[in-house]
Amino acid sequence: MDELKCPSCGNADVRRVALLFMEGTSGIQLNGGALGLGSVGGLGGLGGAATFSHGTQQTALALALSPPQKSQLGTVCLAAAIVVGLLLAVYYSDLPWFANVAGVAVVAAGICLYRRLEATSREEYARSRAAWERSFLCMRCAKRFEASL
Repeated sequence: MDELKCPSCGNADVRRVALLFMEGTSGIQLNGGALGLGSVGGLGGLGGAATFSHGTQQTALALALSPPQKSQLGTVCLAAAIVVGLLLAVYYSDLPWFANVAGVAVVAAGICLYRRLEATSREEYARSRAAWERSFLCMRCAKRFEASL
């Protein structure tokens, strides 16, 4: 089998993008606590505190090589349609038949748009994710390229 090389500079030191991303990403969890004892005006007191924090730390390279994210556009459109439908019901409360019909129509249109956008987003994400998983990075010239092994 031929050795994988950078198509730009011919260097053999290439690394899988997904591996570089994982190497540069780490989870952190911090726990702390404090206990205090004191007195004011002859009265004693005791106090305590506990802190918990967690997150993710990434190198600049890992951040630049992050996997593709799923689009949230369908969810945003559905939420907007629901809000508009509710606003129509409130604003046109003196015309309940219009408010009901318009509100239901807007929400139904939002649901249709959501389903279409989600289907498109799912397909696009699958293509983008597959391309990301086939990606390599040259460690000499920083050229990013796709290759199948």
